[in-house]
Amino acid sequence: ARAAVPMSGAFETLNVRFGWADYRHDEVESTGEIGTSFFNNALEARAELVQRDRGGWKGASGIQFMTRRFEAVGEEAVVPLNITEQLGLFTVQNFELGILNVEVGGRFEHSDVRSAPIGVSRSFDALSGSVGGSVPLAEGLRLAASIAYTERAPAAEELFSDGPHAATRSYEIGNPDLAKERSIGVEAVLRGRGDGWRFELSGFFNRFENFIYLNPTGEEADELPVYAYAQAGARYWGMEAEGAVTVASFEETDIDLTGMADFVRADILGGGGPVPRIPPLRFIGGVEANGGRFGGRLEAEHVTRADRVAANESETPAFTLVNLSASWRPFGDASPTSLIASVNNLFDVEARRHASFLKDYAPLPGRDFRLTARISF
Repeated sequence: ARAAVPMSGAFETLNVRFGWADYRHDEVESTGEIGTSFFNNALEARAELVQRDRGGWKGASGIQFMTRRFEAVGEEAVVPLNITEQLGLFTVQNFELGILNVEVGGRFEHSDVRSAPIGVSRSFDALSGSVGGSVPLAEGLRLAASIAYTERAPAAEELFSDGPHAATRSYEIGNPDLAKERSIGVEAVLRGRGDGWRFELSGFFNRFENFIYLNPTGEEADELPVYAYAQAGARYWGMEAEGAVTVASFEETDIDLTGMADFVRADILGGGGPVPRIPPLRFIGGVEANGGRFGGRLEAEHVTRADRVAANESETPAFTLVNLSASWRPFGDASPTSLIASVNNLFDVEARRHASFLKDYAPLPGRDFRLTARISF
C-alpha cells in the first residue's frame, strides 16, 4: 500500500509505504510427499518526507522498519527458525551549485537477528554515507564521481545456516560470530549523448573489511559440496562500457549498432586468492531496428573462459550465444501494443554461467522459441 500526503511549509510531500507478505513454499519429493516447507512472514513500512526545492537545494529524509520471521521445516531445513528486525533512518540531499550537482546521503540502521532454537542473538548498528557530484565537460558530455562508506550487518542465512540447500545443490554452513561488513568505494562515470549516438563508461573500486562470502571448502556432507560462510578483507574493481550509434534511417525506423562490455576482478586479501563465483569478461554486440511499426534485434553475447578461480572451484568454458527477435505494432508505431517473436540461443549452444551454484548441474536453456503479445489500454 502506498500513500502520498501533500504538506505545507518546508516539506512538499509525505510518502508512506506499507507491505506485508505471508509466504509458504513446499518442496515435493518424487513420492508426492512434502520433504521440506519454507515459511516467510515479513512486514515493511517506510515514511519519507520530501523537501521543497529551495534555490537548488532539495532532498528527502525518512524512517524505515522491517521485520521478518523465517522458518524451514523438513529434511532440507538449511536455516533454523529466525527473526530479523531492522530500523533505519536515512536522508538524501541534492545541491545544484552552478554547473556542479552534488548529492549527499546517509543512513543509520539498527538490526536484531536471533534464532531461539540454537540460542543465538546478535545486534548490529550500521552507518553508511556517500558523497557524489557531476559536472558537464562539454555539450552532451558529463562526468560523475562518488565515494561511499558502507556498513552491512550479516543476514540470518549467513549467521545460522547449517544444512543442505536444494536450490544451490550445496551444504551451507553459517558463522554466528560474523562481524559487520565494512567497505569504502569510489566510482566514476563518463556519459555522452548526441544526435544518433550515446555512450557510458564507468569504473569502480571497493575495499572491504570483514567481507562476507560463501567459500567452497572442498569437503562433502550429505553427498553435497560444503560451502562455509567466511570473512576476510577483500578488494573489488571493475569497468563497464556501453554505447549505441545510428548507422541508417528508413522513414521512421532507425538502425542502431549497440555494444557493451563488463569486467570484474575480486580478491581475498592476505593471499586468499580470487573471490568465488566472479563472472569473467563479457561482450554483447547487436544490431537493432526501432522507431517504426516493425522492429527487431540480432544480438551476440560472448563470455570468456573463467579460469581465474578460487580454491576448490572449477573453471567454466567460454561460450557465445546468439539471440534474434522481431516485433510488430499492428495499430501503428505510436501504439504500445506489440507482437514479438524471438529465438533465444539460436545455435543451441551449451553455456554455463560461472556465477551460478548450479553451473555443473544445469546449463543455460538451449534453443527456445517465444511469441509474446504486449497489450496496453
